[in-house]
Amino acid sequence: MLPLHLCRVAKPIRLAAWDDGARVLVLEDLRTEFSKSANTRCILRWLAAFHAVFYERADLRKLPVWKQGCYWHLETRPDELAAMDVSDPFFARLKKAAPQLDGILSEGPGLTLLHGDAKHPNFLADPCGAVAAVDFQYCGIGQPMKDVAYLLDDTQEDAKVSELLKEYGEAFYRAREEFGLPQLEESLEAFVERQERMFDVAAADLLRFLAGWGFWGHTERQRRRAEPLLARLLE
Repeated sequence: MLPLHLCRVAKPIRLAAWDDGARVLVLEDLRTEFSKSANTRCILRWLAAFHAVFYERADLRKLPVWKQGCYWHLETRPDELAAMDVSDPFFARLKKAAPQLDGILSEGPGLTLLHGDAKHPNFLADPCGAVAAVDFQYCGIGQPMKDVAYLLDDTQEDAKVSELLKEYGEAFYRAREEFGLPQLEESLEAFVERQERMFDVAAADLLRFLAGWGFWGHTERQRRRAEPLLARLLE
């Protein structure tokens, strides 16, 4: 059961099914309560709570969701991989490392359920700052930083990224406590450090997709942080 007070989603009203296989799911209209745009920090807290609920659950692989969350993972994007311009040595290395990046993000430990399309338009806020999420068509399993790297894709300053990841970790641990879930064996500090390393993997993987699909923003930070990662993976 998803604790709706911290990670709100639309409540189902009715499900109708027909003999030909057609189905209609009617959901509540969140806009009556959540009428504002959500800011990055509020969305990050929602993601932390959502990830905390499903983090390393024993039945995670049995959930009726995509085996890999998010829409840009390597298996579904062969055309974008082929379209990468490898005349730039950086992108040649990134393309070569693509299978390794994908493997790290799709394997445990540390897997959870991902929203799958964690961009600002898919989150709404109420006047008090509480957040609700919509559009779960790419919901699936993976490392939590896939959602976070996508959300923070336009954040260029390293210090800002580190600050936001610390806030994510604090919100994650608070949510585990509030939900009555056992706390992780590792300290908050160790968790944040590990997630920051995983953030760089997720950001590099997203950059791999964008290099073949088309960039939508600045890439200086992603490229700068990916350089030492690629050096380690390809050494």
